[in-house]
Amino acid sequence: MEAVLWLRLLPFAILVGCVGAQRRGPDPPDRGGAETLAPGDLLVGLEGTGRDGHPVLRVRIEDEQRVTAQVLVTLPSPAHDLRGSADGSWLAVSLGTPDVVQLYRLDGSAVEEPVWASPQGCTSPTFDLDGRSVTLACAAHGRQPASLLVLSLPQLRPLSLVGEWGRSAPAVSRAGDLRWIERDRTAWSVVRRSDDGVPFNTHELADRPLALWPQDDGSMLVEVDVYGGRREYRRLLPSGVVRDESMPLRTLRPGGDGTPVYASPDGAWLFARCDRGPCSLVHVRPDGRATAPLNL
Repeated sequence: MEAVLWLRLLPFAILVGCVGAQRRGPDPPDRGGAETLAPGDLLVGLEGTGRDGHPVLRVRIEDEQRVTAQVLVTLPSPAHDLRGSADGSWLAVSLGTPDVVQLYRLDGSAVEEPVWASPQGCTSPTFDLDGRSVTLACAAHGRQPASLLVLSLPQLRPLSLVGEWGRSAPAVSRAGDLRWIERDRTAWSVVRRSDDGVPFNTHELADRPLALWPQDDGSMLVEVDVYGGRREYRRLLPSGVVRDESMPLRTLRPGGDGTPVYASPDGAWLFARCDRGPCSLVHVRPDGRATAPLNL
């Protein structure tokens, strides 16, 4: 295996330590029947080097001395994004070239084929808190601007949310409401969909947002692409204030601004590190302390 490409925790997951990937070892990942996901599980997408495809692993930290890994599904191309539903029964995988999202049902049996695939041009899956729907960002089509596609579960009925401006980067807040990014003629706005279905702007950003991460305290962290391709972070407060945010222990994150990074709801940070030997995952606690490396 080459590298950890993209990773996403379950909405309520708290990871301890680091997780790496290597081609062979004394305890290879289990390829038995897939189980449902559980709180604390980590989803990791690997880029394969041969004809074996590109596996998605479920990594489970049993205790401080024991970590298990299981191949949930093997993909024809590397995953760009991975999401698991809060009830542990659904896995959404975003692939590239072309952009498409595949949905898998995790019911305790082996996972072989997706139960649903999106139209081309859809990315960024996010589940609601009850696992009753998954929302995707879909590219513009004809005269229709970029929109959101909400797929009901388990019925698999799609509903398009279309506005005047293109929509991207959907995320479900800790309160359960849907947020997304809209780009008008002058700036990017963070939009919240209220309980009655009426969207309204909550924040404005001068730099292009790449990802939204809802936090337990009601704020949202956003990764932005600033001039020159550099990535920075902002905290969006419930009051509407936008505040600069520094990633803790940034020196632990080598590999350039293209390195996958994720901020968990409790304020911890998780990112890939591939500078020495097999790729690993670095976990930084909310207090800024990094845990000892945990290799897989």
